[in-house]
Amino acid sequence: MNIPIHRGAILAGLLVVALAAGSASRYPGGQEVSCQHAILDDGMTRGSAGDELDGCGEDRTWPVGSRAANAFGLYDMHGNVGEWLHNWYAPDAPAGFYAGGNLRGPESGMRRLVRGGSWDENRSNLRSSYRNVKPPVSGGAVYGSIGFRCARSLSDLGVRREGKRDRGQMFGRPRRIAVAI
Repeated sequence: MNIPIHRGAILAGLLVVALAAGSASRYPGGQEVSCQHAILDDGMTRGSAGDELDGCGEDRTWPVGSRAANAFGLYDMHGNVGEWLHNWYAPDAPAGFYAGGNLRGPESGMRRLVRGGSWDENRSNLRSSYRNVKPPVSGGAVYGSIGFRCARSLSDLGVRREGKRDRGQMFGRPRRIAVAI
């Protein structure tokens, strides 16, 4: 589920619900995560990449849906690819911006936030609450483990509640959910 952080705290609960999908555990398969449930560097799984343990032994991003979906039918909510966020990094952002209600954070910066972990990260970095920072452009290097989530407006999907305004609208803008493609 991709809800840009600037959409506000009201939608933060939806992210938690989508990630947990009705479960009280940290990961789709329970309190611990392994290559059975997510694409990560588990430090032991060997595959076609020889001694390289990243990406469950494959040292690469895997196709969407390589592991089972969660209870809501969402794939790869932990591991495989980290997610670029809209927000620029600032060490004082939690206290200086977010605590005061400015969820957009700084207007500019040198590095952006990345949510969650990817195929080249260890278990503790897979949590959706984990944040990393990276410069958007890193010389000639390409980040093969960071991407983004495609999203659609709920109104585009025909989601409406009787007697209520279109649930796809919040604050006059479309609310977004992730759609695996």
